[in-house]
Amino acid sequence: MVKDRQGRTLLLRRRGGRPSIEGKFELPGGKTIAGEQPIDAMRRTLKYHTGLVSETIQLFDVVTFIDPDDRRMEYVFILFLIGLPPMNKNLTLDGGYDKYIWKKKSEIQQNVVTKSTKILLGLSEKLGYGNGKNPEKFVIYTDGASRGNPGLSAAGFVILDHNEDVIYEGGRFLGVKESSFAEYAAVLLALTKARFIGLNNVEIRSDSLATVNQLNMVNKVNDPTLHIMYDRIQKLTKGFAKIRFIHVRRDFNRLADGVANKILDREEGKQKSYIAVSRV
Repeated sequence: MVKDRQGRTLLLRRRGGRPSIEGKFELPGGKTIAGEQPIDAMRRTLKYHTGLVSETIQLFDVVTFIDPDDRRMEYVFILFLIGLPPMNKNLTLDGGYDKYIWKKKSEIQQNVVTKSTKILLGLSEKLGYGNGKNPEKFVIYTDGASRGNPGLSAAGFVILDHNEDVIYEGGRFLGVKESSFAEYAAVLLALTKARFIGLNNVEIRSDSLATVNQLNMVNKVNDPTLHIMYDRIQKLTKGFAKIRFIHVRRDFNRLADGVANKILDREEGKQKSYIAVSRV
């Protein structure tokens, strides 16, 4: 994310590529090569694509992105905030790009940038989906993962629009919890995010039949801890014009399951690293 002295962001327009990205603007960047640190890859690709040399570099965010054209592919974007020295804004573009623009975030039009750039710039959270008038339905998959039950647990969710494109995914490490707690936490996190980004009509899909039946008031919630979360979810539901809780088979919930398990994998990796260091 290259910024100039006026706070504008640099965007490059792709000359070619897949139909979903051809002719769209995106942030400058590229892939790492074997043995290369992300910050070195950023410097290399920035100079290659634009001829620019950074003055200041700051790690800004790390974002995962599921490829809308092939959902078996997932990317990890390491986003740096780049400051430039005083300079002429005439860039030297490589053959992959045919135009560049400098725009403030509020000036960027949604339909001219790639889906990944929307997410990286936080534009997907300001799409005006749910201003109380938009009837479009959004599907949200939720899942809780617990390794041990009780054991290390995490919650994950993925929000899809009417084109089945992922517009947001998120989750949280929960510590040592039971699977039922993780399932409720996933729904609570998902609905909180849905309200924050303004969604109005949502369908929550979970592979936990017990959770779905309880949220649909088919069965009662007897666990005191779950009942607190249940009450919070019921209060959140009042903020939606339409909301449904649907049970799906586990095979159809792989996106949210993947988010939750990746969080657990990272946390277990941290704990193993800590144990290894402690034994030295």
